[in-house]
Amino acid sequence: MNKQKSGFYCNGVSQERIDQVSSLTGIKRGNLPFSYLGINVSPKRLSIKDCNVLVENLVRKIRGIGFRKLSYAGRAVLIRSVLSTLHCYWARIFVIPKTVIKQIEAICRRFLWSGHESGDKMALVAWDLICKPRKQGGLDFKRLHNWNLATIAKYVWWICEKKDNLWVKWVHSIYIKQGDWMNHEPSPITSWAWRKIC
Repeated sequence: MNKQKSGFYCNGVSQERIDQVSSLTGIKRGNLPFSYLGINVSPKRLSIKDCNVLVENLVRKIRGIGFRKLSYAGRAVLIRSVLSTLHCYWARIFVIPKTVIKQIEAICRRFLWSGHESGDKMALVAWDLICKPRKQGGLDFKRLHNWNLATIAKYVWWICEKKDNLWVKWVHSIYIKQGDWMNHEPSPITSWAWRKIC
């Protein structure tokens, strides 16, 4: 482990304890928010501004060389295989604001019909129909809000089955304690992410 590139983060801990940890480990205390694997980590609710990186990455991919020369079918494949996966990475970690999800879907919709992120070509088919499964005549695009909720719901599944990982053990020791998940009511002072999961 590189101690120069590492940091520890804490909340509700005395300065004396922080100094002890820092001197014992040789690692400095980090400050929130910080960036990890391209995502801002913060105890506060994810804001629209925090998601600008995601939207900018999406636009950068679309502006890549040769994308405008693709057919409708080629653009559809690109949306399913590349553009949707950018969102999926974030959706597995955060509850993404609905405004950002609408913005991402609008960019994908414009790209599908016009070949670039800011096109004004009229849509030939409603987005709701395009997101339906192929058997129902759609292109099988993910509904991003539903996907986000489903990926966050996996945490509830892990908590219920008491999956053997550090995060679940921490949740049970800090929040649920000896209680039952089904009867757990989150405290108003807990993090927004925990309240959203509950």
